[in-house]
Amino acid sequence: MSSLLAPPSPVDADARALGRIAQGPVNSGPDNVYGFAETRPSAVALIDARSGEVLTYGGLGARANAIANALLAAGAQAGDVLASIQRNSFAQWELVTAAFQIGLRVVPIASTSTREEFEWILQDCAPSIVVVDAPIVPHVEGVLPVTVATRIVVGGVQPGWVAFDQMRQSADIGSPRARQAGIFMHYTAGTTGRPKAVHRAMAHTPPELVAHRIAETYTRTFHLPTDGVALLCSPAHHAAPGNFVWAMLNVGYPVVILDRFDAKAVLSAIRTHGITTLSVVPTHVYRLLQALDQGRGGNCELLSLRTILVAGAAFPAHIKAHALARLGPIVWELYAATEAFICAISPEDALTHPGSVGKPNHVRILNAKGSRVPRGEIGTVWFRLSSATRFHYTSQSATAARVRYATCGDLGFLDVDGFLHLTDRRVDIITSGGINISPREVEDVLSDMPATVEAIVVGVPDEEWGRRVVAVVELYPKSDIDTAESALRAQCTERLSSAKHPRQYIFVDELPRSAIGKPDRQKAVEVASNHPSLASRT
Repeated sequence: MSSLLAPPSPVDADARALGRIAQGPVNSGPDNVYGFAETRPSAVALIDARSGEVLTYGGLGARANAIANALLAAGAQAGDVLASIQRNSFAQWELVTAAFQIGLRVVPIASTSTREEFEWILQDCAPSIVVVDAPIVPHVEGVLPVTVATRIVVGGVQPGWVAFDQMRQSADIGSPRARQAGIFMHYTAGTTGRPKAVHRAMAHTPPELVAHRIAETYTRTFHLPTDGVALLCSPAHHAAPGNFVWAMLNVGYPVVILDRFDAKAVLSAIRTHGITTLSVVPTHVYRLLQALDQGRGGNCELLSLRTILVAGAAFPAHIKAHALARLGPIVWELYAATEAFICAISPEDALTHPGSVGKPNHVRILNAKGSRVPRGEIGTVWFRLSSATRFHYTSQSATAARVRYATCGDLGFLDVDGFLHLTDRRVDIITSGGINISPREVEDVLSDMPATVEAIVVGVPDEEWGRRVVAVVELYPKSDIDTAESALRAQCTERLSSAKHPRQYIFVDELPRSAIGKPDRQKAVEVASNHPSLASRT
């Protein structure tokens, strides 16, 4: 998560409303998911890539209204938190469309989380409503906070839970009363070892206005045509793909849903459905290029593509160059955090400003003393937050409320034309396959073992994943390394979701430390990167 320490230099006036990248007037109009339910009811909204099932905008609107009315009848009020633990599905977007028209704050949680991870986020966000896929119910039932008044299960029947299908089918499909725009509240990796909420103030405006604004932002920023077909191929509990799908529904695109990323399935979906737009992470681009290079069909599967949005991690220059050469000028690179969109670079600007991530409007490059540095000089990248953005949902809100700029800890510089170049990514957060991982969280798990003196978890360069999670571990004398490694892997399996597991363990006699005895993460990166077993022990 971004640092909340405000830079010592003066802050500017309040930022524009979050997401309003494009300038110009904004009107509510019919051009949003709620308007399309009335004006284009037979147009396709969602397609299940596996089954071929289709849901129209009219059907989506009716289902969303029914869900919203059922939630209101159960006591839901604007500002309430709804925790969603779901895989990619129709139900997921029916729920979001419902929640966002009655002022709910939706917290998407990875369905692959462990029981401990579920407990932390659920206790922290204190939801009044939880919606859970049926297979996940046993993992969350014992850790739900007392704040939960309504428990909804999708795809099954569970004692003490309301069946999603039954709830949706029995409620009124008319427009709900007291309509108000809702919002996502995502959790992001924190430097203290636990995920932290990015909390934004609710916009007390009609849902159509906010929905239209989101659609307008995407179409203007990425030069999207009014017609197209989008593909969801990443877990939608992540901020980038989740916001992407919501934007595309409000633009009016059919959205094809895959439950997970698989290169062959993505290529098949592009060919079958004429996909024009998708949002991916660099690892996905790497895998798609591999699949194309290994195939015999050239680029025929991708001829319909007009826009590929790449976000979530550093985009290696050689992979980006390969993508632009192989796929053409359709690849956009985004630089963003869960807290804010920062900038993006078009394919055309990428050619004239190689290595840049875009031309941001509100970025400061500061030195260690908090002073701005001249153009071309490297410093820490600070980006401006919306005045509505808060952090630490249940703690430190008073401090966070005063912050207008934040940093992810990345280093970079602005060139003479104002384009941002990143020279180094933060070392206290590992981005692997587009997922942000807190080393501290993994270290706490590894250190909670009898044989472990201490551990440092780092990310080392990896061709496919961007960064590979590696644990540098100091064991107590006379500990058996093989036994210790087996125990550490078992501990991680029990307490951490699979993306956070170290792919390699390096055992050292003594951890690298600073002059005052603190574990030195940067030196641990060097130890891991230069270790002879890096490529073989995975």
